[in-house]
Amino acid sequence: GWNDAGFDLLRRLPVDDNVVFSPVSIGHALLMVAAAGDEPTRTAVENAFGLPAGAHDAWNSIDQAIAADQSDQVSVAIADRIWPRTGLQPDQDWVDLLATHHGADVVPLDFAGDADASRSTINNWVSDRTEGLIADLLPDGFIDSSTVLVLTDTVYFAADWQMPFGKYDAVDDEFTTIDGTAVDVSFMRQLELGDRRGEGDGFVGAEIPYAGGDYSMLVLVPDEGRFDEFVDGLDQDLLDEIDATFTTGPYELLLPKWDDKYSFDLLAWLSE
Repeated sequence: GWNDAGFDLLRRLPVDDNVVFSPVSIGHALLMVAAAGDEPTRTAVENAFGLPAGAHDAWNSIDQAIAADQSDQVSVAIADRIWPRTGLQPDQDWVDLLATHHGADVVPLDFAGDADASRSTINNWVSDRTEGLIADLLPDGFIDSSTVLVLTDTVYFAADWQMPFGKYDAVDDEFTTIDGTAVDVSFMRQLELGDRRGEGDGFVGAEIPYAGGDYSMLVLVPDEGRFDEFVDGLDQDLLDEIDATFTTGPYELLLPKWDDKYSFDLLAWLSE
């Protein structure tokens, strides 16, 4: 359900820039929000994100499995906190659910008396939980005297490749963007990958494992002129189709490095 919602969101975002977002983080935040909503709100969220019965128990199992599966080479950190306005007591059953099943704690802040300090406190917490990658989550003016409660959900992922790049020299070549512009980039190069890769109608793809084999990066490259068609059809069935094309064996991989920051407002999408 979270993947399907993520594919839908991807299709609604502009394609004139790189897009980075986490359906898991969005879905998890809304799972916690749904537990505090009235019946129509809760039902709407559950339908939009395909949440099954027992979703909180399911998330708790996932969360504990992730927390137990850490190493020097792989770090996955999920953190949650609710920040109510000073003097406001959130529903205790909701607070208890978030604590027991989502690891979320409660820190009241004086939104009305010192909005900017409250914003800085939240931003500093988020920055700390993401190793500085998200330094200023809430922009200036986001919190004001009418703010009642803020809920934050962070996901941090850092991992070594199972087969590190560097044995073979990087290759300088052109990368063609969606509008046909050729950009000079340096491609990391790997010649000894024996992992899963394949091609199908309109795409080529590869799955690059991280150390330990529990996580991987799926890289998909649509054929020239078929980007929009490919994204429009991106769903779980297509991922299964892609998966079925994959075979193992040595292949050459050229992968550009990139560095992106992206932010957007979910409200319009969620309202629909």
